Amino acid sequence: MVAVVIAIGSIGCNKQKTEETRGDNPLIGKWIWIKSVGGVAGNVIMPMEGEKRTLEFHGNFTCTITQIGPNPVRYTDQYLLFSINDITTNQEAPAVALYDETKRPLIPQIIEKNNDTLVLKDNCVDCYRHYYKAVVSTTTN
Repeated sequence: MVAVVIAIGSIGCNKQKTEETRGDNPLIGKWIWIKSVGGVAGNVIMPMEGEKRTLEFHGNFTCTITQIGPNPVRYTDQYLLFSINDITTNQEAPAVALYDETKRPLIPQIIEKNNDTLVLKDNCVDCYRHYYKAVVSTTTN
């Protein structure tokens, strides 16, 4: 639960479009958490030794969230893709909303993706950006 709270963060009140987007999905794949950066002081939070957090987004709009280390967690639940007003740019931006292991909705985050890097950004001033790297499958035939 702690990892999910860190990974998902919080935002201020915002109006959001509730329509689900079923087009191209930039999230599909497995992502490993690298770090979170933000807060008023520009804090940097990185995995501790032995800690690993992953998000695995599936094409059927489910996501498997796994944390290895302190407070281990693994569960799969639905997620939604939609547009939201980014309060830092005042422009529409793609966003994702996940659920925690108790089926409570978590606060939506803005999606920024560049090749093998995924950033989930809290939609508020002085909040966190959560950085993930794509996990490349090593399976060979």
